[in-house]
Amino acid sequence: NEGAERILGYSAQEVIGNPDALSKIYSPELARDIMRRLRSNESGPPGKLSSARITLLNKNNEEVPVNFSAAIIKKDDREIGSVGIFSDLRERLRIRRELEDARMQLMQAEKIASLGRLAAGVAHEINNPLSGILIYADRLMKDLPGNPQWSEDLQQVIDQTLRCKQIVN
Repeated sequence: NEGAERILGYSAQEVIGNPDALSKIYSPELARDIMRRLRSNESGPPGKLSSARITLLNKNNEEVPVNFSAAIIKKDDREIGSVGIFSDLRERLRIRRELEDARMQLMQAEKIASLGRLAAGVAHEINNPLSGILIYADRLMKDLPGNPQWSEDLQQVIDQTLRCKQIVN
């Protein structure tokens, strides 16, 4: 039909009555497996294959994943043929891959955002005691104006504390 022609790239004339063309689309082993499953009750009632995912080859020799259903056609309890219906899964699989990629990117962005929140919290927790050190060092500088050694040491404490605040920021 037109759908199969579009999906596989073969015209109906190229395939109908041409077993060689069919063996290019799917292997004889796959055909045997499908017929075995059709004749058993492993994938639905005997004579029917409710759904299976298989891979066909199009005219360009590209793999085409499809969802496949089939039934045996009988006349007077004698098998005279089979019919198969398949739908192309390439677009669905492409969308699924894109969704998975987007989900992974979102998870990565969430991890980075979480890390950013953690870093901001750590910075805040470090800056609080640094602010206390600066306040007390500044008060001591004002309270001890006559001792140059103390003033020099306190200025060093203030400078290093400001440096730490800069590093944290």
